[in-house]
Amino acid sequence: MVADVAVDSGYSVLGMVDDRAKVPRLEITFPFLGGRDWLLSQGRDEFFCALGVGDNLARKAIARFLLAEGFVLATLISRFAVISPFAKLGSGTVVMPCAAVNCSTAIGDGVIVNTGAVVEHDCKVRDYTHLAPNSTLGGGVEVGESSLVGIGATVMPYLRVGSHSIVGAGSLVSRAIPDYATAVGVPARIMRRAAQPPREDNQEIDR
Repeated sequence: MVADVAVDSGYSVLGMVDDRAKVPRLEITFPFLGGRDWLLSQGRDEFFCALGVGDNLARKAIARFLLAEGFVLATLISRFAVISPFAKLGSGTVVMPCAAVNCSTAIGDGVIVNTGAVVEHDCKVRDYTHLAPNSTLGGGVEVGESSLVGIGATVMPYLRVGSHSIVGAGSLVSRAIPDYATAVGVPARIMRRAAQPPREDNQEIDR
């Protein structure tokens, strides 16, 4: 899907890079170029890199690796999305078809605004968060870093969803969600809270 948006945005997609030895499903449309060794053998200013990884922490680790190696991350916006000229999008962010990002909203780095997601006015979506298909953020909502707002979930205006939190599919958030929490239902109730922040080092791609 990220490659599809890249083509739609006018980029020429060379292919996919993955540390796994073979990615057969991707070869149907785009060639498999190799792993990070192939990438590191290329000139840094020859192309942009796009982040096609759904897992938030893995996407963050990959982005940090690419930036540390001097690569540039592409910010991709489908031509079928609606983006206010008064919204800000960070590097490496992807906005999928039929999504809407309205005025005075700030989207961080490496965010996925997935198909049909709605981000209303004055929202703040922090780095490496995923707004799943058809999710909706009311005006003034803040979503912390590396969180997931699930498919069809709604966050009522001026509430905060904490960092590293999950809002389950179809849920209605009518109260603030703390950091490291999983909330589901209508209204959303906290089902689980992490005793400590998740380890990110097990997501590093240079392990």
